[in-house]
Amino acid sequence: MKALIALSGGVDSSVSAALMLEKGYELEAVHMKLSDSSSDLGDAERVAKALGIPFRIVDFSDFFESHIIQYFLGSYSSGETPNPCFLCNRLVKFGKLAEYAQEEGFHKIATGHYAGTALHSNGRYSIVQAVDTKKDQSYYMGAVQEQTISLLEFPLANITKKETREIAANFNLPVSQKKDSQEICFVKNDYRDFLRQRKLDLHPGRVLLPNGAVAGNHQGREMFTIGQRRGLGIGGFPEPMYVAGIESQGDIQIAPEPDLWHSTVRLGALHFQKLDPDKRDIDFAFVKIRYNAALQNVKVQFHGENVTLSSEGFWAPAPGQAAVAYDESGAILFSGIIQVYSELSHKLS
Repeated sequence: MKALIALSGGVDSSVSAALMLEKGYELEAVHMKLSDSSSDLGDAERVAKALGIPFRIVDFSDFFESHIIQYFLGSYSSGETPNPCFLCNRLVKFGKLAEYAQEEGFHKIATGHYAGTALHSNGRYSIVQAVDTKKDQSYYMGAVQEQTISLLEFPLANITKKETREIAANFNLPVSQKKDSQEICFVKNDYRDFLRQRKLDLHPGRVLLPNGAVAGNHQGREMFTIGQRRGLGIGGFPEPMYVAGIESQGDIQIAPEPDLWHSTVRLGALHFQKLDPDKRDIDFAFVKIRYNAALQNVKVQFHGENVTLSSEGFWAPAPGQAAVAYDESGAILFSGIIQVYSELSHKLS
């Protein structure tokens, strides 16, 4: 069976390629060019040569610019907090690449993600959590199209990161000790530097306290994210202050930690995996509202094209960020983008 491995040049995709060969796949490697320069291209070529598999490059840089980077800039410009990896997985890694693979006659697409797939009794496919919960990347694949999941292979689904490096060493892969890549591939250090490089128009405004009093001024709301504590440019408060809200006209609201807990969030831009969108027959789910957040049990209420999630408390929900709902087995039910959150806030007891 012909399979295409997305070879980034990191240790995870390299080990995935080696494991796919062990399974007997007729394997070829592809490196996606997403920007003008790819510092990992050389490593990807060396790994392919070491494994003795054909290597090709596909240039998705124009598509990546128009669909991911412009979304990233536009989201900050609108006062939201974007999640480019979430969108990239849907549109690029498991969108454009899936189209390319099928056009080229491949039956499977493999990557180095820590996640798995499952076919459920209702006939629908979903992404599922990986065994290595510390490295699990299923959250970022919450919007991958259900019909694409049957094509995917994740060789690292049941392997820990430690085991991955051991396998890389056993195969004498040239990247066995390479450090993990950063979270956002096109942001080298701070996203604020990237916004400045792209000359994004900034929206200056006031820094407001919960009672409406003005605590100071800032040079651009694009420089802040909800839940941010450091870099506010103000001090002298008896307790730590966090960004609690970002207004479209430019003002930001700050508040102490208890005020950032909210009882409900509303999601739009819904995408369904295990859950049948024509039935939506669930009342509860386990939800993450950001990658590094813990799963929490929430009540689910669908309203047309939106869904409201209710719980004991969501900390610092940020419009523009993704929320991903799982069942008790770790299978993704659906995902959505946070639109608004409740005005009623409280701290978890």
